[in-house]
Amino acid sequence: MKLIKSFLAIGIMVFFAIFVCYGLYVVYEAPVYSYQPNDCYKKVDCDRFMRDCQSRYGSTPEYSTCYQSAINGSEYRECQELLKKCNKEFEKQTPQYKYSRNSFFILITIGLAALIAGIFLSKMEGIGSGFLGGGILVTLWSLFYGREYWWGFNKYSKLAILGAILVILIYFGYRKMERRSKPTEPKI
Repeated sequence: MKLIKSFLAIGIMVFFAIFVCYGLYVVYEAPVYSYQPNDCYKKVDCDRFMRDCQSRYGSTPEYSTCYQSAINGSEYRECQELLKKCNKEFEKQTPQYKYSRNSFFILITIGLAALIAGIFLSKMEGIGSGFLGGGILVTLWSLFYGREYWWGFNKYSKLAILGAILVILIYFGYRKMERRSKPTEPKI
C-alpha cells in the first residue's frame, strides 16, 4: 500500500471511530445520574449476624470469636450471595445500566458492519482499510463504552462474543482478501 493510501486508511479509521462514538454521545445522551435508594440491604440483612454478636458479647474478647464464626458460617455466605443477587437485579433496573446495554449493542453492531464493509471494499485499499480499522476501533470502544453491561457478562459469554468477532474477521478476511491475493496458476 502506498504511503498516501496508508494515511488515507489511518485518517478514515480514526475519524470514523470518533464520528461514530461521538455521534452516539450526541444522538443518544446518557441519563443524568440520580441517586436511587437500594432496598437490598433492608431486604437481605447480613449485618444481623454481627449485631447478634454485638448484643450478646458487647466489646468483650468473645465478640471477636463470635464475629469470626458468623462471617465464616454457611448462613452468612448464603446471605451474602442473596445480597449480591439482589444488588445485580437492582443495578439492571437503573437507567445507567440500560444506557450502557443499549450503547454496547449499537456500537458493536456499527463496528461489525464497518468491519464487513471494509473487507468488501478491500479492492479500494485506502478506503477499505480505513473502514476495517475504524470497525475494529468502534468494536473495541463498545466494550469500554458499555462497560457496565459488558462486565456483567460471565466469562464464558465474553469469550464467546470475542471469539465470534474473531471468527467473522478471519472468515471474511480469508473469503474476500486472501483468495483474491493468491496468484492463480495457469491451467494446463
